[in-house]
Amino acid sequence: MMFDDDDYLDTLDGLDLDRAEAAPFEWLSDHADPDHPDLEWDAIAALYHRHGVYNMSLDALEVLARPDFGDRGDLSLFLGTDHPVHEARTELHSRAAQPEAGRTERPATGAEDAAEKADRHAEAVRSFTFENVPGDNVLWAAIRRNRGIPIEHWPAEAVATVAAAYSALDDTERAALPAETALPVAWGEMHRRLTERFGAVGAERIMDAHTAKARRVRTRDEATEFEWKVGKLADDLSVRQAAQERVRAARLGDAPAMDVARLGEVLERPAEPPYRVAGLIPSDGGTLITAQRKVGKTTFVLNLVHSLITGEQFLDQFEVQPVTGRIALLNFEVSAAQMSRWAAEAGIDHDRLVLVNLRGRRNPLIVPEDRAALTERLRAEEVESVIVDPFGRAFTGTSQNDAGEVTAFLLDLDEFVRAEVGARDLFLTNHAGWNGDRSRGSTALEDWGDSLILLKTDAKSGERYLSALGRDVEIEETVLHFDGETRHLSLNLAEGNRRKNEVQEHIDALLDPIVEIVTAQPGINTTQIRNALRDRKVPFQDQYFSRAVDAAEKRGHIRRESGGPGKSTRHYPAGLNALRGHAGEPSDAACETPAEGSE
Repeated sequence: MMFDDDDYLDTLDGLDLDRAEAAPFEWLSDHADPDHPDLEWDAIAALYHRHGVYNMSLDALEVLARPDFGDRGDLSLFLGTDHPVHEARTELHSRAAQPEAGRTERPATGAEDAAEKADRHAEAVRSFTFENVPGDNVLWAAIRRNRGIPIEHWPAEAVATVAAAYSALDDTERAALPAETALPVAWGEMHRRLTERFGAVGAERIMDAHTAKARRVRTRDEATEFEWKVGKLADDLSVRQAAQERVRAARLGDAPAMDVARLGEVLERPAEPPYRVAGLIPSDGGTLITAQRKVGKTTFVLNLVHSLITGEQFLDQFEVQPVTGRIALLNFEVSAAQMSRWAAEAGIDHDRLVLVNLRGRRNPLIVPEDRAALTERLRAEEVESVIVDPFGRAFTGTSQNDAGEVTAFLLDLDEFVRAEVGARDLFLTNHAGWNGDRSRGSTALEDWGDSLILLKTDAKSGERYLSALGRDVEIEETVLHFDGETRHLSLNLAEGNRRKNEVQEHIDALLDPIVEIVTAQPGINTTQIRNALRDRKVPFQDQYFSRAVDAAEKRGHIRRESGGPGKSTRHYPAGLNALRGHAGEPSDAACETPAEGSE
């Protein structure tokens, strides 16, 4: 076990010297004289801050100069020369030596008595024996309580109290003390106890640090004060940095270091499959699965798990590189009972899926103990792919729309999955935004994903659609088929995508009316066909109308004949030749609009 010397000594002596310097009067109040519990340190502090020691009354100065702060030893030995206690004692000496006019609270002899009393008290503290504890000194109440008891049986705080006074003495002062007096004996007892606990080397190290700190605090001046504070802060920062590095190393576990190589060297390595799911999910990637509300996100995820474990085609369409280990599902949204039932109905191997059920429970990604325990368990399970469902519940920040917070979360999630757990694939689900076309929250989510899979439903037909976009991934909206009995999803790219299907529906709706109009009026031009459709109350848009006419010709239902420059295009039923100048044929002048001369 490692110890910070300064922190250890503070604990050992019960001294909070930093607080004694920063908030001296609060600190003095904490160590109030038990024989004078009515001392008003707030009042003393107010006098000190308002007037300084030079204008304080003798009564106030005596209170402030008294080195009686409980049973912690002569604390005045540890305080800097600019501390209020020392200022008060110095002022008492000054008044005794040279009484100033106007200070008539007490005669000069009172100030002299107070100053001498303080000096006598300090000397008594340094030289008392176990049989001669200063009777009027409540500072040593703990010592008096142990008088007559061998020091090896004293409580640790009593030993430390006496030894603390000895630690601040210089070598000359120590040599002047008889060996049988209390201070050197307590110092030796503390050394003995530390040796038993930490060994000879550890004890010497602690005692040396103890002495160095006490002397440094006692003797420092303004010049050394700054250096002392800088040194202490530097030590604290070094300890903090070392602790952070140790925690980070523990979290990273056996994660490999960076991979740096020339292009040729990388290409010479054994080839790895480029996809986990061919054409849809890259290997070792991060996949964002975005779904509209109640579109079947969990069903889609369980179908994916089934294919990753069995190696069967995903959605009856995509080849799969199966996992060799297990898959972990961090389930933040569905109850454990419901998720396990759905997984069983999907035919998932009971031994290959690790469920981490977190609905209504604390998030292990932000609780260090839970995170470490989860990491250890998933490593033991040899998890190869991790699914986090959904982002909104797993997110550890305060705003899902803040790009900085979302990016930090995703980086930490990647570190957890890949570096700590040792998995290869990360799947993150999310709910779609209000328009259903993109992921809810910051755009940083879609920036992160190697593959972006979007699941939508058609409000009119109720059909489900899948689309995907990413690195070497591009799939247009295609219909998803769902088998309610087996909870199996399938997809057929040959059926076409959603947009193409919608366009084809509009074209097919116009095809028959156009053929009927052309058959009834051979040689009719484009404008006349449009007008005839309107007369029949057939709704259409120009973009679909033109495609429908093209489709009618390609399918052999009609034939078109260009009239040449400035002339309109004529439409005839298939197999019927153009009859120029036919009496029933409308003239160009009667039929064309200026904008259609080139049709």
